[in-house]
Amino acid sequence: MNDVEQRLRSALNARAELVQPEDLNLDPVLEPSEPDPTPWWRHPSAYLFVAAVLVILIALPLLALAATNPDGGKEPLQPANSSDSETMTDPVPAPFDQAGAEVDGDGIPDRVRVMSAEAPDAVLADYWITVDLTESGKTATYDLGRATAVKLGATSNLDGRRGEEIVVAVDPETVDLHRAAPVVISLRDGELVSILADPRVTSGTRGADGTRTHWWVHDGQLWWWHSQEPVSDGDDSAYAVDVLRFPREATLRGVDHGTWCVTSLAATRLLDCGA
Repeated sequence: MNDVEQRLRSALNARAELVQPEDLNLDPVLEPSEPDPTPWWRHPSAYLFVAAVLVILIALPLLALAATNPDGGKEPLQPANSSDSETMTDPVPAPFDQAGAEVDGDGIPDRVRVMSAEAPDAVLADYWITVDLTESGKTATYDLGRATAVKLGATSNLDGRRGEEIVVAVDPETVDLHRAAPVVISLRDGELVSILADPRVTSGTRGADGTRTHWWVHDGQLWWWHSQEPVSDGDDSAYAVDVLRFPREATLRGVDHGTWCVTSLAATRLLDCGA
């Protein structure tokens, strides 16, 4: 080592001995930077911020448009459990006439009802007959179809079998149910069926030309007549009628009983026209 090197080493060592621990600091002191004279909107980050705002402004109307239907209206909210709930317009079945009859032959009266699910002022409503059978605990039903009105006319054992039959007046034009077309309903093997099979009674054309028809039950049999001439309301004079009698059989078919005379005051009293 030469003399110059020795002198430099000695100077550095002396300088190092002057440095104490408190003079050491790990946090460097940074000099404040000079302010950037460039405006903020010219920085690249400002461009990104403006682009993001524009994307949001464009996306919001598109999302609102997607929530509407093609016609421009909002999609209606579907009610919860709409398939299981009954709407206010659904017709509710209601009884229009009822009575008691011993239909199943167990000695206990069964409840017979005329039911309809449409308003009473409907021009044509669907009607059906229900019978609550006491013997089996079940309910039997017979569909009558559409009619202006249906009323229970009479109950009686008309076929000679176990139980009573139900005579129903369909489309009565007056308060006198016996002038309407009758339907005879019987219980067979747990089901209600019609047993009146005479077209002269069931056709429904009798009486349309001003003539008159009448049915009644006497001595366990169904009777029916049809006037030979038109009959005016309020006319108490006697007029000729053709009479049918229905023997007590499984199916009711009319047997000619001849021509008789009746009056409006005694429609079921058969008089000798010659007298």
